[in-house]
Amino acid sequence: MPGVIALMGSGETAPGMTKHHRALFERAPEGPRLLLDTSYAFQVNREQMTEKLLEYFHVSLHQQLTPVAFPRTADAGPVERELVRRQIARAGYLFAGPGSPSYALRHWRDLDVVPPLRQMLDGGGVLTLASAATLTIGRATAPIYEIYKAGAEPTWLPGLDLLGQYGLDLAVIPHFDNAEGGSYDTRYCYLGEDRLTHLEGQLPPSTTILGVDEHTVALLDLEEMTLRAEGRGAITLRRLGATALVTAGTTRSLDDLVVASASVPAPVGTDESSHPSDLLTLTEEIARTGAVAPEHLAQFLQLATANDAPDLTDHIETLVALRQRARDDRQFAISDGLRDALLTLGVEIADAPGASTWSFTRS
Repeated sequence: MPGVIALMGSGETAPGMTKHHRALFERAPEGPRLLLDTSYAFQVNREQMTEKLLEYFHVSLHQQLTPVAFPRTADAGPVERELVRRQIARAGYLFAGPGSPSYALRHWRDLDVVPPLRQMLDGGGVLTLASAATLTIGRATAPIYEIYKAGAEPTWLPGLDLLGQYGLDLAVIPHFDNAEGGSYDTRYCYLGEDRLTHLEGQLPPSTTILGVDEHTVALLDLEEMTLRAEGRGAITLRRLGATALVTAGTTRSLDDLVVASASVPAPVGTDESSHPSDLLTLTEEIARTGAVAPEHLAQFLQLATANDAPDLTDHIETLVALRQRARDDRQFAISDGLRDALLTLGVEIADAPGASTWSFTRS
């Protein structure tokens, strides 16, 4: 029975995240509980980092994790590497977290870590990755420090593509809603909109960016093939400029959203994009254009009122969340258009500073 991959956007040891860690341990099968140190092993405070993480899991969660040291490939011979791979393969739970994504990626690739991780997950194991470690497991990895701190040109490194082993064509970005910059844009793990857009253009058209907000968990259930958002924020699925949100407490099918074989949204202005055939595609089209064209509204209403129409809640919440993000970014033309679209559907919105609530009044 395939296991679970939990991707944490940040705050992995914050008090509000403890309940999410606890739920993951409850799902983990028998087997060693491991802490893999590679992502921060280059730091001079490596031992203190390990001690801090072990203390958090022991004190807050009553879990005794076994540290697995793999600082760099040059320090490990064939026997040591094989022992680490076997530990990972037998684990019931494995955590890796903060540090440098490019450093972790380089040494995990040299370790050939994907086969033992796949063996662990195929046995029902729970893989929990936070912050830097989350960036490594997709098709592509953004070298955040090199871009943000050292001024490197925005470009991707080939990722571990562990997710590709399960048919998921993704590139993962944590800290998606970061706002530390205040007056300048530090969203998208400090990349900002311009650099993320530049990076997005380098990806194959089938690849979806999976953005995980801070203090948020993206839970990938590999048996059910679902994606669930838990925590303070949301998960953003972004491809070719189109976005869809998975709000906290919501579960979506991976088959519908992010598998590699999923259809690619047609460019804006083509005949195909003017007549979407399902609610999700139409929601993405409205979000991408920012303009709520009359034909889109007519199509939405037609699909929403069809005899076999699904529950509209997820689609309404996506539009409301997109409108809130447009308001926060002071893109008022987009937010007003989305408000008008929602009103046409009978959705009433009550705005408050930093958040909006809605009620669906259509009978």
